[in-house]
Amino acid sequence: MRRCLKKKSTESSELPVERSLLAAEIVGEITRLVGVSFDDVAKKEEEKEVKEEEEQKQRREERLKKQKEQKAAPVAAPAAAPAAAPSAAKKEEAKKEEAKKEEPKKEAASPKKDEPKKEEAKKELPKKEEAKKK
Repeated sequence: MRRCLKKKSTESSELPVERSLLAAEIVGEITRLVGVSFDDVAKKEEEKEVKEEEEQKQRREERLKKQKEQKAAPVAAPAAAPAAAPSAAKKEEAKKEEAKKEEPKKEAASPKKDEPKKEEAKKELPKKEEAKKK
């Protein structure tokens, strides 16, 4: 076939044009009967290429993101910084827990809450004394 193309001839001495056309018609009919369309094939190839390009783009973006994280990591955690520095969230949580511990102490020392108990005790005392006299 290369020789024919170089010579710019339309047919080969080994394979006449009529035979090439017949072979093309047979292949065309077979593909039509089977349901193969070259438009479908081309479309699938294009979809495959688009998908591969998207995957490559995603991998490239992930690589760049990792590189940025690696570059930012030494800045975020300098070697001289203490390893066990508590975060703001941990400090806030510790404050809340401390406040919870203080609440029961405040409630126990609260005079308003103790007053009803003292009043009841004062009322009960004379009743107990009277019961003893009887």
